[in-house]
Amino acid sequence: MERTAAFWRNRQLAAELLKAADDILLITHRRPDGDTLGSAVALADALRQRGKLVQVVCSDEVTPKYRFLTGGESALRQSIAPRFVVAVDVADESMFGGELARFAGQVDLVIDHHGSNAGYGRRCNLIEPGYAATGELVYELIGELGATLTTEMARALYTAISTDTGCFRFANTTANTHAVAAALMETGFDPGELNYELFMVKSRTRIQVEAAAYKTLRFYHGGRVAGTHITAQQMAALGANEDDVDNLVAIPRAVEGVVIGFSLRECGPDEYKVSVRTNAPVDAARLCMRFGGGGHLRAAGCTLHAPLDEALRLFVEAAGGELAACGE
Repeated sequence: MERTAAFWRNRQLAAELLKAADDILLITHRRPDGDTLGSAVALADALRQRGKLVQVVCSDEVTPKYRFLTGGESALRQSIAPRFVVAVDVADESMFGGELARFAGQVDLVIDHHGSNAGYGRRCNLIEPGYAATGELVYELIGELGATLTTEMARALYTAISTDTGCFRFANTTANTHAVAAALMETGFDPGELNYELFMVKSRTRIQVEAAAYKTLRFYHGGRVAGTHITAQQMAALGANEDDVDNLVAIPRAVEGVVIGFSLRECGPDEYKVSVRTNAPVDAARLCMRFGGGGHLRAAGCTLHAPLDEALRLFVEAAGGELAACGE
């Protein structure tokens, strides 16, 4: 993959800034996933090797699925007064959430792979949309820092990459992705066991959630658009947590002939988190940007503020518009 001269300059600058900094705060995005957590945890370990005081924070609770990355901790709350603030895998400052929203406008360094990231770092923006995961960027940055890649750091970065590529199945997976994963595996952890835990193991509640999602599966625009949804009431009745409702968008996306697959999850009164997956030629990020969201070419998300029926109508109408714009 071709990197620009600006990328190399920014990577070197990012490393120089981190080497000179201390009291470093690493902000992950709300509703944390494997990439934001794995990347931040690995970078934090690398910085601690250099004697830095560093803390990883998140405005939302870490779900059980990813607590192996945080030493079993569910709450990553700020306890240091930072002198250098880094956003890791956060496409927009609105994704800080909660008490971390106050750091908007105060971020020194942005490390990210989202193409929708406008670059809000005051001193440096290390952004490469060609990378499948921020974990790929952090792997290279750790080398630039001169830190030793430990097995635990490698396991965290592999988690970042594997989860953001759907276990290397998504279209964002590149030769570089596999090369980095291979280098990480050289440290000795068991990728088979890790991927089994990340992708194969399901709670009984998860099975019930999927059953409920299949019941709401609907097709639109001649079967080229498919979607499913789950309400807060359903989640409460099933006792479902964030892990149990993660990646329900895989259900509609897997149907033959579907170009745009989406899922809606109620996260507040008349508020729905939308996850979108697309096949060529539809740009998922462009579709979600209609509603103030964003993401990647084939995977993106947004939030709709409307009752369920209206939210579905709005999104399906927008999806039809994207299909038409692409000549579908």
